[in-house]
Formats: sequence, structure tokens, C-alpha cells
Amino acid sequence: ATQVYTDDGNGNLIASNPQFPAIYTYITSPGSGTIDYVTGNFSITPGSVNYGRWSNDSWAYSPTDINFQSSSVSIAFALAADALTAQTDSATLTQLQIDLTPYTTNSIVPDSLLFTACGRQYYDKSGTLYDQFDSSTGSGTVAGSVDYATGVATLTEWVAASSPALTLQAGLTKIGDFTVTESFFRTPGSPIRPASLYIQISSADGRLLTGTADQNGVITGTEMTGQIQQDMGTVSVQYGKMVAGVWTPTECMPDTLRFSAVVLTQLPLDPTLLGLDPVRLPKDGRVPIYRPGDVVVILNTKDDSAATLSAGQSIQLSRTDLAVVSILDAHGVRLDPSLFTADLPTGVVTMANPLDLSNYTAPFKIRHRIEEMNLVGGTQIDGTLELSSPLQYNHDSTSYVASALLFGDMQAAYTNLFDQATWTNVWSDVLIGSMAAATYDDLNHPIEVLNNGAVTERWRINFTSSTAFQVVGEKLGILATGDTSTDVQIINQLTGQAYFTLRAAGWGLGWAAGNQLRFNTIGAAAPVWLARTVLAGASVTSDSFSIEHRGDIG
Repeated sequence: ATQVYTDDGNGNLIASNPQFPAIYTYITSPGSGTIDYVTGNFSITPGSVNYGRWSNDSWAYSPTDINFQSSSVSIAFALAADALTAQTDSATLTQLQIDLTPYTTNSIVPDSLLFTACGRQYYDKSGTLYDQFDSSTGSGTVAGSVDYATGVATLTEWVAASSPALTLQAGLTKIGDFTVTESFFRTPGSPIRPASLYIQISSADGRLLTGTADQNGVITGTEMTGQIQQDMGTVSVQYGKMVAGVWTPTECMPDTLRFSAVVLTQLPLDPTLLGLDPVRLPKDGRVPIYRPGDVVVILNTKDDSAATLSAGQSIQLSRTDLAVVSILDAHGVRLDPSLFTADLPTGVVTMANPLDLSNYTAPFKIRHRIEEMNLVGGTQIDGTLELSSPLQYNHDSTSYVASALLFGDMQAAYTNLFDQATWTNVWSDVLIGSMAAATYDDLNHPIEVLNNGAVTERWRINFTSSTAFQVVGEKLGILATGDTSTDVQIINQLTGQAYFTLRAAGWGLGWAAGNQLRFNTIGAAAPVWLARTVLAGASVTSDSFSIEHRGDIG
């Protein structure tokens, strides 16, 4: 047996009861001892023990003294110099958990909580806790979450050094709980605008799950997958995730399900606002971009890598017979076209010499495109286009088809040339009042316009004396001054070419202050009116378009 002695602080050693084999029943008389705290000397007086057991149907007692059979002694002590001192340890808490339902096993009804703790007032919404409610905006600051099933609130924001005392001001509980792992419902209206459905629901442990539908109606999100039939507005959504290749459902609370979607409706259109008769538009408002007989452009863009570029360097691209070539640096910035030339038929790019690329960052990408025009022979409901002639190139899945708006042949011109005695502040294409005494000889000296310089504008030459005048555009204003002894050429800053040229030889004599020479110019361009409507809903990466001007020089 082992005998243990401990001191009582007054120099006395107190013995504990020894432990003997379990076959005996004992009544012990523990020993005692003393210790000198100064010298560390101690003495021990062993005690005695009475034990007994059944023997021959009778109980016998045998008293005996306790003898030490081993000289091994283990001692634990502390020196007086090692006096205990109070220590303080601190830790930074990022979360604080409070049991809101310590006296019930019922689950909490979502959106019913209001309680005060740690210097703040909190309320719940779909499993998220908020504080610092602002009545002017109707919103608060995210401050934690709540597990509706266990009733435990996890705070992530509170007032430092404040009292954690809880005051539950409002809160509903319910017996039992009903959870779901999938939902089926129908939107209030249909059809639904593609990519406009947004779903959110709280899981049983208080996490907010969200999901959105793409253009095809496929729903994806945090632990959420499903499908919406956009024409009818019917929705099927499942909650869960794949774990090691196995679908694992997530228990969710059906009363927290929320969704939003854009329902398309048909409204009568005012022809004066629209600019055309709405009878020509489809009933659903969708205008087809590909129809039989339309011209389309089939194009494919590829990139070739170039780690570095040097002066005079020639690069053979991976394709020939190209339509467009451009070079982009590591940040997607296009190189100035003056820094290289491209032989489109052979696919060879030659860098300028000298070459300054200090404004660009390597590595570079040489982007090249092949394209061809074709005629649509037919269209299918699944989006398949039938072309009237075979394709010239071998296109892959990265190719695009673009609709083309044809304008035919275009050429700059001037019209409505006449002179007027005085300016009436009215831009008219016919004479107002009397003609001027002089006239401009456009038979021998016609007004000269260029396709890459002329714009569609109404002009007047306003004489300020018998020889000096101002050049005024209806939209561009006063652009220059001149006189009858010098040719008039005003440069279009966008193209570097003249808007028009008036030869000095065409003026003649007889002009007076206040006389006007009126004429119009027509640019070699066709007007295009673009109308784009962006409806509310989730953004998608394909929600964009681009326009390119194409043409041939005759």
C-alpha cells in the first residue's frame, strides 16, 4: 500500500488512509508526522490498521502495525521564494456565442428575434443577425448569424468591454421543425426575362443560400441547383452539394424562401415615340436578327503569342488570308498601328524600325481574324442557319456569326448650292428673299468633297466685307475665316482631311457684306439608330454587343 502525507501549513504532517488489496475490509488508524519549514527536516510515525475477512463462516479481525517495506520516498514541495502571484492572460475573440433558448428545445421562428447583449440590439433576417438599425434606410449592419434549430446566436460584432447580459425582447419558438431539400413553385407571371430569377433561402443551421438562373434557365448557386421553365415561370430547385461525387442534400427552412424575377409584359407602343409602325414588330417584342435573304459575316479570331518584339522583326502568323491583325500587350492595350505592318494575304507581321515600345508591357499577343460574307438561305427554330453557299474557311466552335446591315454604294457629295442677299437666321434648303448680286461658279469650279473628310452638314459662307467671310456650319458653328483670294479648306480633325474645298477662282466680283452662300454636304456614311433596353435582373457575361464598320473602296 502507499501512504501519503501532506502538511497542514502549521508544521504537522497528516496521513491519508493506505490502500490495501480489495479482498479485505479496513478500519485504519493513519500515522502522523512533523516538518521543520526552515531546515526542511521531517519525521513520520506510521499508523496501524485493523482488517478482517470471512474465514470458516465467521468474521475475524487481525490488528497490525503499518511497516515501511521500501526506502523509496517521493516528495513534492515549493520553496518559500516561489510565492504564488496573480497572472492575467488575454485573448482576442472574433466570435461570441449566446444560447437564446436555454430552457427549451423548440426551434426559433425565423425573422422573429430582437434581443440586447454586449452593448448592442440585434435582430435577425433569414439567418443573419444585424445591429445598428437605421430607420431612415431600413437597414442595419451585419453582426453575426443564428442557428434556428439550436437557438445559438453567434455574434461577430459587439461593443468592447460591455456586459454580455442578455435581454430577449422578442422571439418566437415552435415545437418541432419542418425542413425541405427541394422546392417547386411558379412565379406570379410569365414569361420570365432570361437570367432575371434570383433565389435565396436559409439552411437549418442559419446559412443564407443563394442562386441565379442563366440565359437558358439553369439555376446555380451556393448549395443550389435547378431549372426554370422561362415561358411558363415554373421553377424546380434542389438544395445540397456534391461530396466525394455523391449528392448531399442540405436541410432548408421553407418559410425563408424568397425569389425575384422580371416578368415580361406586352404594352402598346406609340408610333410617334418609336419612330415606326409597331404593327411591323413581333407580338413578343423580339426582333429576329437572322432571316432568309439576309447577309451575315462568319468570323473567327485567334491569338499568337510573342514574348518580345524587336525593331524590324518579321513574324509569320499561324494563318494566312487574314481580314484584321492587331497586337495587344500584357494588359490588353492595343499597339499603335504605326508600330507594325501586316501583310494580310501571307499572314506576315513586320515591326517598325526604329521601334519604341516603352509605353507597352511584354509579353504580347498578335490577334488575327479570318472572315467571310454569306447569304442566309433559311433559319431553324433551334438556331441553325442554312447558308446559300459553302464556307470558304474551316471554322471551329469559337467562330461567330454576325448580322450585316447593308447600305450599298456611298459617296460624298454637295447639294443645294445657292446665294442669298441677307441672312434671316433660318437654315433653309431653298432661297429666302432675294438672291445676292454675285454668285459662285460651281460649273467650272465645283465644290470638292472627299469620302474620308466630308460630313453631313448645312453650310453658309457669311460675307463680312466684299472679300472677307466666315465659314459657318449649322451644327459645327463658326469654323474659320477666309477671303475670296484664297482657296478654302477646313480640316476635319477626326480624319485629317478637308470637310470641303472652295476654289478662289469660283468667287467672281460683286459680293457685299451680309451676302450668304448656302450649300449642304453629304458624308459617305449611313446613319444608324441604335436602341438598347437593359431590363432588371442578374448580370450575365454575354450581355453585350459590338459594332464594326466594313467597306470596300471602289
